[in-house]
Amino acid sequence: MLSSDAFRLPGSQGRIHQVGEGLLLEAVGTDAGAWFIALERFADVLCMKDARLQPPMTPSTAPLE
Repeated sequence: MLSSDAFRLPGSQGRIHQVGEGLLLEAVGTDAGAWFIALERFADVLCMKDARLQPPMTPSTAPLE
């Protein structure tokens, strides 16, 4: 993607989305395997550690059809 150094993204392709009154520049990745390997770095990170805890589901008494 050609742009100034302030907005340089990896690769040669990208997407531009209008979000409200701004623009979102998104690099287009082509190597999904490398992306998943990089994502493994966060396997032990809790992404919602302060999330609301859901109560346990009550067992259903209705028969399944």
